[in-house]
Amino acid sequence: PAKIREIAPFKPVLLEQPISKKLTAELKPLRELGLMPIFADEACERPTDIIRLKDVVDGVNIKFNKCGGIRIQCPRRYKPA
Repeated sequence: PAKIREIAPFKPVLLEQPISKKLTAELKPLRELGLMPIFADEACERPTDIIRLKDVVDGVNIKFNKCGGIRIQCPRRYKPA
C-alpha cells in the first residue's frame, strides 16, 4: 500500500496487478484503498477467473495474444459487427 500511495498523486488511470497472480486475495485491500482502479492481469486466465475476481478488482486486462487470439476467445456469435 505504501508504494501505491506514493504514485497516487500522479493520478494513474489504473494499476495493473501489482502483485503475484498467486496473491489475488491481496488485491482486494489495495482496491479498497480507493486511490486508483486495480486491474487483474495474469490472475485472469479463463472466463471463470473473471467471475472469481469480480469483487476483488475493478477490471481485467485481457491480452489476446497470450490467450490464443481474439478469434479463439470470441465465438462467432459474440464477434463485434
